[in-house]
Amino acid sequence: MWKTERGVSRESVGTTDASETGSGQLVSTLTPPPKSGIARAARSDYWDRYVIDVDSRARWAAETIVMVGVLHTAIYMPLQLGFGLPLVRAVDGVVTAIFCSDVILQFFYAYVDEGFPVNSLRKCARRYASSWFVVDLVAAFPFYLMGAGLDSLQLIKTVRLLRLRRLIAKRTARSSGGNALRVVAVVAIWLMVAHWVACLWFAIGWVSCDGDGRSWITEYWPAF
Repeated sequence: MWKTERGVSRESVGTTDASETGSGQLVSTLTPPPKSGIARAARSDYWDRYVIDVDSRARWAAETIVMVGVLHTAIYMPLQLGFGLPLVRAVDGVVTAIFCSDVILQFFYAYVDEGFPVNSLRKCARRYASSWFVVDLVAAFPFYLMGAGLDSLQLIKTVRLLRLRRLIAKRTARSSGGNALRVVAVVAIWLMVAHWVACLWFAIGWVSCDGDGRSWITEYWPAF
């Protein structure tokens, strides 16, 4: 706080107070920062220790587990909807728990801004809440707990495939063999598209059955 003889003041943190004595000498004293600012900075530093670094091994392992869950959803869901495979609630519950845990961990993940890592928990949480939080929350919601007859809502799980795209983008950006990983990702995406199209074509065969319950599925499927 700067003080003058005219009574004009100006706020400043960690600066000096100056006053002129009767002998014309300038006397200055150090003004400590406000206690509220110190407490706020201490709280910020305390919570920032829980931020997970960009290149952390724990984060790498967690993202790998999420990728396995996304691949399970991408492979088993079309089989379930196209071929009528039953929903394995135990496996689906584990995958749902993985995605719910990932939603929580995303608030603690550091990110890179203009080439510099950001390790502030407040900034990390604010960034995630304003970007992918709603999408990830919908993808992690356990729709099978809402009761029977809602199998069509399982299609909302396809939102989880967006998570796979983000993971691949991060891995290719941080990995030294990014080009080779991109090639593998493109091949895997094309195989996944072929898998979905095949399951969809099989489902269309069942839906297009005539009044006698006959279609190309009933004619040729038993032969296999």
